[in-house]
Amino acid sequence: MRRPVFLKSLQAKITLYFIIFTLLIINIIGSLLYFQARKYFDEELGDKLKSAAVNVNYLIQPDLLRYINPGIERSNFYKSLSASLRGMQKSFGLQRVYIIDRSDKLLIDSDSLGLIGSSIPHLQANLAELSKAIKDGLPVYTTLYRAYNGNLYKSAFAPIKNKDGKIIAMACVDASPSFLNVINKIENFLIMVNTVSLLIALLLSFLLARSITNPIKKLVTAAQKISGGDYKTEIKITSQNEIGFLGGVFNSMQKNIRENEEKLRILKQSAEQAADNIKSYNELILQNIPTGILTFDLNGIITVCNNEAKSLLNIISSDTTNKHYSSVFNPGHPFRAIIDNVYKKKDFLLLIEEELRLGKKKKTISIKVTPLYDYKNNLIGSNWLLIDLSDIRDLQVEIKEKEWLAHLGELSAGIAHEIRNPLNSISLYLGLLKRKITDQPEQTESVEKIQREINNLNKIVADFLYFSRIPQLNIETLLISKLISESLFLAEDKISQKHINVITEVNPENLSVSGDMMQLKQVMLNIILNSIAAVKDKGKLKITANKNDEYITLEISDNGEGISEENIDKIFQPFFSTRKNGTGLGLAIAANIVKAHNGTISVDSILEKGTKIKLSLPSAGGK
Repeated sequence: MRRPVFLKSLQAKITLYFIIFTLLIINIIGSLLYFQARKYFDEELGDKLKSAAVNVNYLIQPDLLRYINPGIERSNFYKSLSASLRGMQKSFGLQRVYIIDRSDKLLIDSDSLGLIGSSIPHLQANLAELSKAIKDGLPVYTTLYRAYNGNLYKSAFAPIKNKDGKIIAMACVDASPSFLNVINKIENFLIMVNTVSLLIALLLSFLLARSITNPIKKLVTAAQKISGGDYKTEIKITSQNEIGFLGGVFNSMQKNIRENEEKLRILKQSAEQAADNIKSYNELILQNIPTGILTFDLNGIITVCNNEAKSLLNIISSDTTNKHYSSVFNPGHPFRAIIDNVYKKKDFLLLIEEELRLGKKKKTISIKVTPLYDYKNNLIGSNWLLIDLSDIRDLQVEIKEKEWLAHLGELSAGIAHEIRNPLNSISLYLGLLKRKITDQPEQTESVEKIQREINNLNKIVADFLYFSRIPQLNIETLLISKLISESLFLAEDKISQKHINVITEVNPENLSVSGDMMQLKQVMLNIILNSIAAVKDKGKLKITANKNDEYITLEISDNGEGISEENIDKIFQPFFSTRKNGTGLGLAIAANIVKAHNGTISVDSILEKGTKIKLSLPSAGGK
């Protein structure tokens, strides 16, 4: 449908809106200019009044003021002084010039009606400025103000001092009403202009809005009829603008809806047939999936039970849906107690592994229960996923047995070659032999070499015995910083020999773990000594500690030779070592101690770049 060219009317309305908006902006700017001009006028007039007040000091000698007392208003002396003030009043174009004493009583006035000792009413609004002038000894002027009689006033005050510099009176001047009335006139004019502009804008806005909203109301009414299923009512809008065009489009849309409704009816029939096919396909998937699936409603009625669930739970009945679980699982069935417990608590979040005796066979089953919601997110029941873990658990047991047999073999081989008691006897006889041949240096050196080898063998036996025992822990709260410092102290000689740069970072410093100080120190020392052996002279060793949830993470890293990929998985195995004189038990013992603390140990290494060993230990006090 080609868009017609009849946009002028609506554009004119929009233009009028901008005109109204511009008028409002002009009024706002005018008001701002008014307030700015008033401020400037106020400051200029204030400076002029201050200058006039200061000139009173030169016009009236301060010593003459002490001769002024009530009752001399008709004397030539007073009239002369009053005439001087009137001369200044006329010269400066002022409303009034007068002098008051320290108690704000009138002394001399340009107004012939002013009486000595009388009060000036409008001065009550300016007591703060008068006090400031007396305190600072400087002239001041007031802001524009309205006095009790409703008139605008602006005054200035200048202190009058005697020869000793003491303030004895105050010269006062008031601005002429002709100046002040200009401000009133401007203010009243702006108020009138703003009020009239506002009324005009409101009227025009109402008329324009009504001319736009009436056609829109027709569109809304037609839309409501369409929502009720009436697609035959045409909209009649005579406006020759975008809204009129929209009405035409709306009528065209109704026609298209009628045509499309028939198409949708046909598509609905096809979709329902396809949905039935999909439902059948989903049912096939559900019945053949190798995971047991059960669903219950909130009352415990079984809504889904696939073939795998029936097989896992030894359900004999072929028809289980729409039955309460109590009629499918008798009280003696091991799965019945689990369902009872879940529905008693109404807590549909559960993940457990249970060993259930079903018939003559025990099965290890993973049971996961989750809430079941409808499309409106309302709880309507529970989902149960059942996985048979029997084969996996059997395989795990088999692997553990093989591992144990491997360790047992290593133990047997070690004990067969390293018998501690004969070594102790040999060591004792070597000591006796050494004392007999003290005068034979070559033989003495040979005996010492034998003794060193015996000591190495003894260390292997001791390490192996330590490895074979389950660590007995003396648990206490340990500061990580203390554990690191004491471990480094034990390795200080080796660190100094290689001039290794050691960096420690503990964040925060009061990190603590629950553990056995001596055994954890042995873990740290084993790892540190391995790092020292791996780095070259002036190498780098870094130890960091941070808190991660309920665990403390310790990282010991170096820039040494690193560990090859084929060896990295073997370093915690007993008797595995890449060093010539290593026993291969240090890290195996360390791993056992860490596991006894319910912690973990892992390694990350790059050949020729360095190694990082990460310990994770339970934090003292948890989170």
